Amino acid sequence: MSWRDWFKAPPAAPPEHDARLGTLSWVDEQDGWCGSLDGLKFVLVHDRQSHPPEELKAWAWQVLQDREGLDRSLAEAVRNAPSRYERYRDEMAALRYDELSFAIQSQGRLVFATLEPGGVGRFWRLEFFNGACRGIGFDS
Repeated sequence: MSWRDWFKAPPAAPPEHDARLGTLSWVDEQDGWCGSLDGLKFVLVHDRQSHPPEELKAWAWQVLQDREGLDRSLAEAVRNAPSRYERYRDEMAALRYDELSFAIQSQGRLVFATLEPGGVGRFWRLEFFNGACRGIGFDS
């Protein structure tokens, strides 16, 4: 073992196959276990040392399989967007989910959804905490 080995990240766990979610693979850049279900990308935020817990996978499945509920949440968030976003109303109407990140924290359950397509320099997102949508916003 060389001293350079001390600075290397430990190897990620091998991919796993979940009966409902499909193949889950660790992706360093996402800091989580990534997959895709019916064309919708998702990330299960959990440490690289172990596979995601059943509780996290079951909750993600529950949310991901309810596409109508996700679409209603997005439409409602656009409808209830703050007035400062009024000039982006047409852009918001065209948004759709790109990726959903799921995390279970000590305070509760968090979903961070990135949306596409955004306008030039705008990266749209929705945030949910314990099942309630906290609203729509963007980073630039």
